[in-house]
Amino acid sequence: MHAEFQGWVKGDSQVDLADIYRITSVATQGRQDMNQWVTRYKLSCSTDGTTFYTVQDISTNPAYDEVFTGNVDRNTIVTNTLPVPQICRYVRLMPVSWFGHVSLRMEIYGKGPLTDINDCSPDPCENGGICSNGVNTFTCACDLGYTGPTCGTAILNGPGPLGLESYFIPDSSLTASSEYNADHGAKRGRLNLARVGNLRGAWSARPTDAKPWIQVDLADIYRITSVATQGRQDENQWVTSYRLACSTDGTTFYTVQGISAYPRAVRIFTGNADRNTIVTNTLPVSQICRYVRLMPVSWYGHISLRMEIYGEGLFTDINDCSPDPCENGGICSNGVNTFTCACDLGYTGPTCGTAILNGPGPLGLESYFIPDSSLTASSEYNADHGAKRGRLNLARVGNLRGAWSARPTDAKPWIQVDLADIYRITSVATQGRQDENQWVTSYRLACSTDGTTFYTVQGISAYPRAVRVSKNRN
Repeated sequence: MHAEFQGWVKGDSQVDLADIYRITSVATQGRQDMNQWVTRYKLSCSTDGTTFYTVQDISTNPAYDEVFTGNVDRNTIVTNTLPVPQICRYVRLMPVSWFGHVSLRMEIYGKGPLTDINDCSPDPCENGGICSNGVNTFTCACDLGYTGPTCGTAILNGPGPLGLESYFIPDSSLTASSEYNADHGAKRGRLNLARVGNLRGAWSARPTDAKPWIQVDLADIYRITSVATQGRQDENQWVTSYRLACSTDGTTFYTVQGISAYPRAVRIFTGNADRNTIVTNTLPVSQICRYVRLMPVSWYGHISLRMEIYGEGLFTDINDCSPDPCENGGICSNGVNTFTCACDLGYTGPTCGTAILNGPGPLGLESYFIPDSSLTASSEYNADHGAKRGRLNLARVGNLRGAWSARPTDAKPWIQVDLADIYRITSVATQGRQDENQWVTSYRLACSTDGTTFYTVQGISAYPRAVRVSKNRN
């Protein structure tokens, strides 16, 4: 903050941080060499340099711009904490009032940078959910029967009758390829239904129907586990074998397959041998269906039957964003038995509950988190003075010396560390050689993201800065 220039003088002040950070506070001073300072100001933030959002007051005047208190003299530092941290690459300070003239010096505080990672590695989705990576978040497309941000919650209710016998399924949901007449309609195909007047005791197809079927629209998607059938209550007519087909949209049907003796062959289910005995068939593999179609294969007397469908569900959609599951400013999007949280930068996880900010700290030379193979040098005095000896607080062990040492003939010496990933470097610490009076008194630093093109660290004034360092061994 205490820069060599005397203070900025203009209308608005904007800083490009070169990456995205979570901004927490801003500090200001007046002009060092004149009685000029900003007494109040507003702040705005942008991630792209085009669209800016002004920081809002969230306490006394919600939805109004926050006006921050500035300075009352030249040099006292006044720090203002933002009501809510802001995600910014560009920070713009807009003076509202001032003393003498619009002049200020400033510093910005925050955490970051906020880089994206592959949130699908390792795969967070359970029970067959499919992971899609996002920006500091992920979404799981859950298999039917599961819900939740990681598909970890089963929404199945124990299998039971879905409502033909009980009339939970209305007459309008039963259709057929044909009906003998209106008194033998598909709506008569309910388990344990008896004749009432002219209304017969089963669904009966027309004798000329070459491809008969009866179909039930369950009105929602269920996991179907079994089907029960009976013959006609008032005549010796029943279906002795049948096939089943399933659809989620009423257009594309999949016939139930066998899984034992004849995999991928259409499964033929054994039907009835009399009028009233209930025969229940469990499906080889439960099916996800809204529409269930039973197709008679063989029969006695005439194609007539009554039926019930068993399954578990109900796979109805609800508003999974109520109450809002997203934390730390995440935006919830409702899905089909799931939700996704678009996390604010700086947070991750299915509900944005995990902070991914790391404060600056040692990257691992002293701790050996960085392996020996990641340290290289322009030269080594010999193997005992290798680059791998260039770790902070390392001491001599036998012939292995207490520092990296270059060859005396090395005209352009350097030591290099491969961090194995990209970091924002904030500082470097050095020591001299532990076992001899040898140390580096000044050095330059260079940086690369690819190991090929290096950029030398520059000073903040007119000339590159040479850093003064160790004056002794340790």
